[in-house]
Amino acid sequence: MAPITHTSQLERETYVLTNTGRAVAQVTATYELKGQGEFSGNSTATTLPDVACKLVRIKALGDNSGNVYIGNASVTVADGTSDITTGFQLAAGEETPWLPVSNLSQLSRVTDNAGDDLVYLTLGN
Repeated sequence: MAPITHTSQLERETYVLTNTGRAVAQVTATYELKGQGEFSGNSTATTLPDVACKLVRIKALGDNSGNVYIGNASVTVADGTSDITTGFQLAAGEETPWLPVSNLSQLSRVTDNAGDDLVYLTLGN
């Protein structure tokens, strides 16, 4: 059975459950805030900066007029066609869950408009 994970602001607890629903193991890891920042929108895919981390959370600013897309280096905006490059869409005010990455530079962003900004928090050991 897959582990059930609950994430709070700076601590992650993972409970491994048996098929009876009883916890058989618990692993807890505490993380420190490693970085935070803001990125201005860019209508061309742009790699996020080199910031070592364990977890990242990304949020589109609430006053954005368009969407922000997060993905790999070839991330694109949604264009109504089926493809494998469209990023994870964040509308104004939306945010990702905590994403496990070893470096922020593993992700790229692209926006509908140059003024569609995003902010991030990174956690690490």
